Amino acid sequence: MKNKFLITAPAIISAILLFTGLCFTSIIYAGETNSIGLEYVSSVDKNQQNTHSFSKGFEIDLTSEQIQEAIDYGKTITEDNYLDATEEWRKEIKSVAIAPGRNIGFIIINSSFRKLVIDSYSAFKKYQELSPKEIKKIIKTNKNEIFFIIYVYGDLPDFAKGYHVVLKCKNKVLQPSTKQNESWANYRGGDAPSYAAYSAGLYYGFLFREKDSKTKKEVMVFNPYDTIILTVIPPDGEESNTEIDLSAMR
Repeated sequence: MKNKFLITAPAIISAILLFTGLCFTSIIYAGETNSIGLEYVSSVDKNQQNTHSFSKGFEIDLTSEQIQEAIDYGKTITEDNYLDATEEWRKEIKSVAIAPGRNIGFIIINSSFRKLVIDSYSAFKKYQELSPKEIKKIIKTNKNEIFFIIYVYGDLPDFAKGYHVVLKCKNKVLQPSTKQNESWANYRGGDAPSYAAYSAGLYYGFLFREKDSKTKKEVMVFNPYDTIILTVIPPDGEESNTEIDLSAMR
């Protein structure tokens, strides 16, 4: 497996799964949702190769067919092909030295489709299936919000506390609706390059729709097919801007 981000593939996978899980368990699920996609079949064998092909395009509201596709796709992923199979939702940040000792690594675009894929992959590794309740929770959580996980590298255990992230789209600068910075970074040990001994995840969400202050009606803040810029702002040093084409991913 290619070492794309200066750390081993198992280390990346473990960090992504751990941090994604912690963030979603901290978000409260309330209310009812439509019972779409709650009946699915266990039609994917563990030895099946990753040969799925889907139409592209980020969707806020997944159909029952898209939910099924995501679940089945997750079952085809293994630790060996994980990075390639999930590449469309991962963006390497080009500006790698935005401040001394604080090097950006990569961004995860955590859409509803991706969340279903990853949770299905995690469950299938244990010879389990996602329950209808778990599926409903994922769909409800991502109903009106796009989430990003930004992995950053630094020189001190608490280096990530002062970070902030904004989303830029069509001359608008959007502040996050959800923000969670890891207060204590993970020591990277033998995987760490000399310039960054610690890694941390920044978890941010941005609303697609907001209520207009005058009409009190919901309006689209930005379109799920737009090209956006995610700006990562460290407590010191220059900001880093990464362009993301939402129409190129699910």
